[in-house]
Amino acid sequence: MTRRDAARRLSTFPGGTAAREVELVHLLALALVLLTALRVPLPLGVPSALVVGVPLLPITLGALRRFRFIPLFVVLSTVAALCGVLLTMHHAADAGWDSSILVANTARLLALAVAVVSLLWARTVLGLRTVILVFGLGALINVALVGGIHPGNPWKFSLSVPVILLALSLRGVYGNRTREFLVLVVLTVISAMNDSRSAAAMLIIAAAIVLTQGERNRDGRGSRRRLGVVLVQLTAIGLGGYFAVQAAILEGALGEAARDRTVAQSEAAGSTLLGGRPEIGASIALIEAHPLGLGAGTLVSYDNLVLAKEGMRTIGYDPNNNYVEVYLFGRTFEVHSVVGNLWIHFGLAGLGVVVMIALILIHGLMVVSSDRVARGAVVYLALRSLWDLPFSPFYTSAATLALTLAVSAVPAARSADPVEKLS
Repeated sequence: MTRRDAARRLSTFPGGTAAREVELVHLLALALVLLTALRVPLPLGVPSALVVGVPLLPITLGALRRFRFIPLFVVLSTVAALCGVLLTMHHAADAGWDSSILVANTARLLALAVAVVSLLWARTVLGLRTVILVFGLGALINVALVGGIHPGNPWKFSLSVPVILLALSLRGVYGNRTREFLVLVVLTVISAMNDSRSAAAMLIIAAAIVLTQGERNRDGRGSRRRLGVVLVQLTAIGLGGYFAVQAAILEGALGEAARDRTVAQSEAAGSTLLGGRPEIGASIALIEAHPLGLGAGTLVSYDNLVLAKEGMRTIGYDPNNNYVEVYLFGRTFEVHSVVGNLWIHFGLAGLGVVVMIALILIHGLMVVSSDRVARGAVVYLALRSLWDLPFSPFYTSAATLALTLAVSAVPAARSADPVEKLS
């Protein structure tokens, strides 16, 4: 739905002029973005984005058809939610189930789809920069009102995402390649100094992508051949950035503590990635045993707990601790991975949702890089969400993931000026 369409929908307000209608649409879009960024705790674990977004679907749903792959993503998410219920009923006799867990997990998946629709509509009204800026402000407010400042590492666990979004979406920074590059470098240093190794890698890779994308063509469009070249370039930059950060850590450039921790993780599991994320072993073991999934409300049985622990032992991790027995597998399955969570909870349909997410993000990143209109905030969000898919819990990643999908989605009908559409 365009700004004009939304204004027409709201024209039922008595005495409303065209200017007032447009202003009301803007205010509605701003409020919707702000509230979507907030993660206010509600009964049964239902995300506030679902409660805010569902009543506005008659207004926002029209934005779906204007973006590639998004309608299929929403349909798959709905199908996956249903599959999660059916799988729960299927496994109920063996493991038992909990209605509150079923509602919470199902609501989180549906909230992701609804939040994407809300933010896409807001994008058509406000533009990308404003959506990112307001979302960053909402995320910062969320820290103050709901999450609180993490006492151990405020930057890594509380402030990094909202500050990065705000810094990269400021007027005068957003869209200025040199300033975006400099801000990304500064944020990389701050993240590295605060033990945020993955964030530092994402930021320096984003800086390299922004700097090396080149100047726009006269027609503003990238060719199909250039899309292939861009994919190779992005892959090379990503791998180079990751290994460069890892080498810097092992050389002690980011401090002795970071180096010692990285060495210990690598020696324990043979890989820095596996050593720092023993949940991967549990995910693989559970998915190999239950490739069709276990259900959104299924409880953890003794056999599945043993199975998950054995998977963690295969990568050199001792799983006999409260983190595993209480946090990860106390009642439901939490494998610290969007892929793992959605596959286990919603089966193959959940895996399909993950594939669609990856497709939307990679396609969007390739198109803006090919058209040479990649913005630092959008590139960072895409890289972060691609990282979150295998390495972060779904419930903590969902809000940022919704924003990333909304700003990465490529319009179905590309205009003559792709900067307006894509950046």
